[in-house]
Amino acid sequence: MDIDYSLVLVSATDSFSILILDSNTTARSATARRLSARGLTIYSADTAADAITQLEEHVGILAVLLNSQEHDIDSFSESLYRVFGVDRVFACLPLTFDPAHPEGGHALCTGSRNDSDPLYEAVRTEVSRRFEQIDLREQILRNQALTRVIPDAMFVFDAKGVYQEVHAPDQGALVRPARELIGKSIAEVMGTEVHERHLRQVAEARADGDHRRPRPFRYEARTGNESRYFESILTLIDDERSLVVVRDVTTEQRYHSQKHEQAQYQATIHAISRRFMQASPETADTDLLFAMRKLGHHLGVDWVTIGLNTGASGVLKVTHHWRKNGPSFPPVLEDSGPLEIPMNVPAMVRAMEQKGYLDIHDTGAAPEGIEAFAQDMERYGLRSLLAFPLVERQQIVGALVVSCMQPRPRMHVRDITLVQVVARLINDSIIAQRSYRRIEQTTEGFETLFALSLEGLLIHRDGLLIHANEAFARMFGYERSELSGCDIHTLIRPEYHHLCLSDRGNDSQSRQTVAGVHRNGEDLWLEIECRPVPLEDGQAELIAFHDVSHHIEREAQIERLLHEKERLIKDIHHRLKNQMLSIESLLSLKSQEVGTASSASALNETRNHVHGLALLYDRLYRSTESSDLLTASGYLPTLIQDIIRLSAHQAGLEARIDIADTKLTVRRLSRLGMILNELISNTVKHAYPETDGGQARSGVVTITLAETASGELTLSYSDDGRGIPEAVANGHSAGLGMDLVRAFSEEIGGTLTVSGSSAGTAVRLVFPSG
Repeated sequence: MDIDYSLVLVSATDSFSILILDSNTTARSATARRLSARGLTIYSADTAADAITQLEEHVGILAVLLNSQEHDIDSFSESLYRVFGVDRVFACLPLTFDPAHPEGGHALCTGSRNDSDPLYEAVRTEVSRRFEQIDLREQILRNQALTRVIPDAMFVFDAKGVYQEVHAPDQGALVRPARELIGKSIAEVMGTEVHERHLRQVAEARADGDHRRPRPFRYEARTGNESRYFESILTLIDDERSLVVVRDVTTEQRYHSQKHEQAQYQATIHAISRRFMQASPETADTDLLFAMRKLGHHLGVDWVTIGLNTGASGVLKVTHHWRKNGPSFPPVLEDSGPLEIPMNVPAMVRAMEQKGYLDIHDTGAAPEGIEAFAQDMERYGLRSLLAFPLVERQQIVGALVVSCMQPRPRMHVRDITLVQVVARLINDSIIAQRSYRRIEQTTEGFETLFALSLEGLLIHRDGLLIHANEAFARMFGYERSELSGCDIHTLIRPEYHHLCLSDRGNDSQSRQTVAGVHRNGEDLWLEIECRPVPLEDGQAELIAFHDVSHHIEREAQIERLLHEKERLIKDIHHRLKNQMLSIESLLSLKSQEVGTASSASALNETRNHVHGLALLYDRLYRSTESSDLLTASGYLPTLIQDIIRLSAHQAGLEARIDIADTKLTVRRLSRLGMILNELISNTVKHAYPETDGGQARSGVVTITLAETASGELTLSYSDDGRGIPEAVANGHSAGLGMDLVRAFSEEIGGTLTVSGSSAGTAVRLVFPSG
């Protein structure tokens, strides 16, 4: 008993009642409650006299409990002796009822005072037996209640691990029915491994001498087609038996397994992602192999391979390859350089596009051509293989392949997701490598072009030179090393500084001509082209220099010669005009001296031709334009009016003129002037017959020069006279005028059309512009 009281025996009858002697009411009540739980009859007293009275009244009281601190056992035994007689009470001896509390109390028994009185032993044994029966009965009831509520199975095994007792839980099932377990060994039910582990734990418990310390362990067992997990705790009962409590922890184990797998998944993704985030072009290959190794270990596969489409049908070139310890893949290509996977790429691409990945041994989804490859892989010892696409610019350019030497169950969705995430990271890394290589190649090409260019090239920021090529240094007479950090404004004349800074917001090129300063102080005429250049640490500017000093000098020389030529030509035109005017004056005087009208008319016609030439050379002399070209509208209208004015029969003739602002060569303008001179002369002489008074009737002449949609020029001439005869219009004329018109038309490459009617004469000349 676990209470601090002495036990006094005063009777050994069959009834079993207890008297509690304690002056402390609270302590006495607490003790009564504890003893009542054992099914005992309880009496109480707070003084020794009261206790004696209770003993006299209740003969069935077998024991008296008293507080050893408040009541002296010896004095109380004397009181009992005086009341009940010498033969009823003997000496006080230690008495123990509970092995866990050896100092449980003291005994006063009826009988003589002889300490070896057998009555003492009989009473002591009887009391102990009764307490043990009570404790055992309570323990059995408690254990039965526990087995009903605890969801654990309990087994008792002998020293060899054979089932002796089986207590199945109310909920949950055993691996086998309880009746089938009794008499069988653990090896027969759970397997040799679990049996051996049980025997090792029993041996360890016996060796260390601590029988009561529980020893837990977990194991896996199959129930039907399902694997289940159990946790057991072993405790030794005695030298021959052991108690094992078993709990089904499958749900817990699966939860922890999923959490562990999820943590591993996250850790793998994190490690690979962090590696790629810290990647550099120099470590790209190492980073890819790191990702492949992490992926291979996480999935438990034998091979992780990256194959890229080389362009050859059905071949993936292996660029990166990771394998566990073992033969190479495929073994026959161990030392033959870059590996190649003889895969039907088009069929593989179609399958990956449809499903997102390709399972070589998924015959239900394997496209045509994959089966043969799967058979080839089996020759190399592969039993499973999955391929995940690598994509660039929305095109599948390769595959990430994971494979095993042994058959494995279908990959978990989470693992497929992991491989797809890693495939995307690897895909991005490969694209970045390709882009970097392209940038490197472009950079190398630019540097080569920059160095070998015959143009002077420099890069500067805010006027400070960053980089210049050899051609630029030679152009200004420096060594390249002397130009580093140089202010480019010291190489350009101040008035041109603003032209060396391009519009930073405009990417369009800008060409300018500037004056530079050679090292020897001489001027350099340079044509520059400025372009903004983005750099990693800011914006800079590229300027290309082309030395045009020689061209500038040549242009100046040509311009001087051109001015001299223009001056000489104008002088010639002036002299020719004066000479033509002199000839015109002589012809005018001569026409007045001749006696016949026909001679005078011929001289006047010749004078008109000379006047037209004089007018032409006068326009050339006065023109500020090119000496080779004149505007038709500035020459022809004046010439037409002069021809009409100088004609002898010009009275009443009106000219309607519309000449386009078209530039023509001097030669063509002179020919057009001669053609118009002949046409006007013919109109004056033949279109309008004289009246009875001897004068020609008035008329209208319409002259236009226009450009057609095809780019040609059309000269139209018409009058409202009596019309040209049909024979003359068709070219059958003995006269010189129309022959000259046709000859001049052919000379300028034109097509002449002449028509006549009662309404007048119409002439149309179409000729090329220029």
